[in-house]
Amino acid sequence: ERTAALWGGIQGLWPMALGLWYRALFGFLSMIWNENDFGSAVSFDDDSLIPEEDLRAFKRAVWKNTMQAPYQLHDIVLVDNMKVGHGREMYTGEKGSRMIMTAWSDNYP
Repeated sequence: ERTAALWGGIQGLWPMALGLWYRALFGFLSMIWNENDFGSAVSFDDDSLIPEEDLRAFKRAVWKNTMQAPYQLHDIVLVDNMKVGHGREMYTGEKGSRMIMTAWSDNYP
């Protein structure tokens, strides 16, 4: 069963190949670019990298203070991006069984 989750048969070939491609591309680009140039590095305002142990402590604090509430039918979620860190967990339901509709606005009190 674990092999099926990792491999996924022929349907799992494309994501696996894509993952290998990006790993190779990252390895090549890291030889010619600074880590900050990738856009995924976490740095201070002066562009110095935040130490890995500090990032791990930050992630632990985020998870410790994370609120998870399962969605119910017809739920509406409003998030103030200036005040709340937010994200989504991996969706594990049936493929095609959800619809996410989004709207943005600069009109807030």
